[in-house]
Amino acid sequence: KTTNQLLLKILEKDNKKYYEIISFELDVGAESMTMNFSNLCDGNQVLGNQTNQFLNENWKTILQAVNNESLTAAFGPIFKDIGNKVFSKVPKDKINPSENSD
Repeated sequence: KTTNQLLLKILEKDNKKYYEIISFELDVGAESMTMNFSNLCDGNQVLGNQTNQFLNENWKTILQAVNNESLTAAFGPIFKDIGNKVFSKVPKDKINPSENSD
């Protein structure tokens, strides 16, 4: 499950209103995670298996450690850029027709 939080502002262009993403944050939640990396530790199979076991036993702690800030830093600019490309072409009233014209 991923939760995305967008901070938007409204721009006016050619008498139409458009959204622009100011910031994009994401939070990834998972009920379980399995990792299996191959050729770890210069091919040392025993150490590689132990590393994979450690990662799988501690997946929740690892996910929490990299979750919010790291994932937002890594993927936030990409999603913001893609979102703004869409929002710059599609007027606000087409994205959210139930909203009034404000």
